[in-house]
Amino acid sequence: MAWYMEAGMQPNTFGDWAELEGERSRLQDWQLSLLKEWHSGGEPNEILNVLKSILTEFIKAHKGICEKVGCEEDPEWVEKFFGMVL
Repeated sequence: MAWYMEAGMQPNTFGDWAELEGERSRLQDWQLSLLKEWHSGGEPNEILNVLKSILTEFIKAHKGICEKVGCEEDPEWVEKFFGMVL
């Protein structure tokens, strides 16, 4: 949803999740490719590896959204947030 917000699209509208991937997706090809890479099974190590991969894109999207809405970016918040998970 952060990618939607960064692109100026309203997130969480009816049907977003149904159209996240596939022909009707509003995401770019590189984003769809990352979503496929981020798939994991139920193994804890797999899940952690996916979360680590998502972190880079989350940081970029967070920065872009902060700039778009005119709020101060807080990298320490992002580190603290992911630090609780990873």
